[in-house]
Amino acid sequence: MSAADKPDDERTELLEELNAKPYWTYDDIAVYWNMSPKSVRTYRFTRAGFLPDPDETINRAPVWKPDTIRDHPRPGTQQQELDAARAKQLEELNGKDVWTMQDVAVYWGISVESVRTYRMRPGVLPEATMRGRTPTWPAEVIRNHRRPGRGAGGGPKRKDGSQ
Repeated sequence: MSAADKPDDERTELLEELNAKPYWTYDDIAVYWNMSPKSVRTYRFTRAGFLPDPDETINRAPVWKPDTIRDHPRPGTQQQELDAARAKQLEELNGKDVWTMQDVAVYWGISVESVRTYRMRPGVLPEATMRGRTPTWPAEVIRNHRRPGRGAGGGPKRKDGSQ
């Protein structure tokens, strides 16, 4: 039975025992991150950066200081946080009728600099309405506009006029 399958009170006891150890093994990290030891090993060997380098090697086994693991984010949580933040940003766009470059960037999942570049290329973005010095678009126009892909609008035109 892995740490993820154990009841909360038993897991709490395991975590208290971990705090007394000077080094953690794969099994200890699995208890701390609430996953299987096999997953922790996979993060070490197949997913660069998901598990920090070991602090020591004891009897050919890698071990980590508890603070090294505590300071390292649990794999999977960063992407979940980014997805949740983007979902919140997209939800906030629903109430807006007019979008700025920042709003377009959030909607398309790209940087503001990319939107600025698209805006400078003729025919890539619809014409913007200026509010002071800020370019804006009606939200429906951007929702119905196909986002330019990699290489869209760039390069020389073909001599035969075909696309």
